[in-house]
Amino acid sequence: MQEDNSVTIVTVGFTSNIAELLNSKPDKFSNLSGMDLVKKKVKNWVAMAGIIPNGVEFNVNEHKEAAYEAFSRWPKPILLSGFEIGDKILTGGKVAKQNISKNPAAWAYQYNLATYDKNLLSNRPSWDQTAVLCAVRNPEKYFYVNGPGKFIVYKDGSNRWDADINAGHYFLAHKYPYEKISTIIENLMLYEPGN
Repeated sequence: MQEDNSVTIVTVGFTSNIAELLNSKPDKFSNLSGMDLVKKKVKNWVAMAGIIPNGVEFNVNEHKEAAYEAFSRWPKPILLSGFEIGDKILTGGKVAKQNISKNPAAWAYQYNLATYDKNLLSNRPSWDQTAVLCAVRNPEKYFYVNGPGKFIVYKDGSNRWDADINAGHYFLAHKYPYEKISTIIENLMLYEPGN
């Protein structure tokens, strides 16, 4: 059982699960609705989503109904790692050079870098990794954190940042050269825990 106001949720894809959570009813696992459970247990949500200050981004647009529901109803703070953050932070090349027989991530990167585009890629954008990094570590160590404001998702799947409304939403902006954060993330990706 988690302490109250202690859980950080991170999403790196569609927000279908967040919308479902907010709409869920009490069940055999909890006598609280999903909304009440979030209000009680969750500290914040870190999402790889959107383009700041406005645009149309894949994770929001591809399941726009869920994104509209999740971002408009979420009752706790949100930290956004937008498309523009991970797009310039390139990683994966060092991981792809590892022994694939011992490291499934190395195999995945080797395959992805060779097949994602018609040309062999040396690295990939780190959209998801930036969100995860900021969910588990202090984001201000790596990025500027801007806000509060409100991340607005429209029913058509587009989004906009409104700095004039304090909804407890925040977004990342680059603080360091892209290569510095790339190296930090790549080193974390290369870390092998002891046996």
